[in-house]
Amino acid sequence: MAVKSLKRAQQRIEVKDLKLNALLEITLAINNNLPKQSLFDIFEDVLIALNIETVALFTVENGWNLTLLYGLEEEKIDINPEKDLFPIKDIVEVSNFTKGPFEYFDTIIPVFHKRKPLAYLLIGDIINEAIKIS
Repeated sequence: MAVKSLKRAQQRIEVKDLKLNALLEITLAINNNLPKQSLFDIFEDVLIALNIETVALFTVENGWNLTLLYGLEEEKIDINPEKDLFPIKDIVEVSNFTKGPFEYFDTIIPVFHKRKPLAYLLIGDIINEAIKIS
């Protein structure tokens, strides 16, 4: 029992270290005015380290774009941000959908500035035991 508790504590410390290092890396990248693609690369590395297997990031700049896609072919993404994502105002669990635009994802995280949507992060195939990021 003690070994199991020790292992869980060690996993929590590793995840916290990963989060802190990721935050530091992103903060330094922003402060150094790195291009957006560099930020997205850092973001992708963090998600991979957290064992998140599928990611789609929609951002708005001259219209809505699929800015980052990981773990899935673009042809499988049939999401219209204005139609499918705009109604989403809070973090939503979509793992109950087996068909439709969100079938490859478990969670949708909207990013707003005031009331204006800036981005939507869709993540799927989360390995809960590995990330413990609630």
